[in-house]
Amino acid sequence: MKSSGYGYYISRIYTGIGAVDKVGIQNLVNAENAGWDLIDAYLSPCLNNNTCPQPNQQVIDAVQAEGMFDILWIDVEPFGWSTDKTYNQQFITLMVNQAKALGKNVGIYTQPSSWDKIVGLDFTTLSNLPLWWAEGKNNTNFSEFSGWTSPYIQQNKVNQTTSCGITFYEDYYLSPPCNPCKNKNR
Repeated sequence: MKSSGYGYYISRIYTGIGAVDKVGIQNLVNAENAGWDLIDAYLSPCLNNNTCPQPNQQVIDAVQAEGMFDILWIDVEPFGWSTDKTYNQQFITLMVNQAKALGKNVGIYTQPSSWDKIVGLDFTTLSNLPLWWAEGKNNTNFSEFSGWTSPYIQQNKVNQTTSCGITFYEDYYLSPPCNPCKNKNR
């Protein structure tokens, strides 16, 4: 994919069922070995209070499994979250704070309708973090929300397929690559 002109790679490293994504981890290792310049990871939070590790432990497990990435993106999509927005705000903030405590750059993957449903549009506490705008429909009409004035990355197209059969989502860095990229811990 790198030889096809793609400049960065993002892989899931933690699943919503509360486990490290071993395939995603291996994909990050492969991207590093292939010489990709920008490598990010995302975490799909496990949200079942009865079976999932605590939010901070999920981040620890993900980062310790594979710390060779620039930004850890917290996936905030409307699947399985509590209806208690204050609880959700605290949950996400715990994850962000744990990632920072581990020396990782961290960002949020979401869109306005998801963010509103999960934490409320008035929750601006994390707007200082990079935003990966989960649009996915080739839409360039970003509207400010929850303190974000522009996205860092825009998801452009979903379910694209390479000539060798790899399915991927096409995203664009809208901010210059890349501050805070090139994590010194990588």
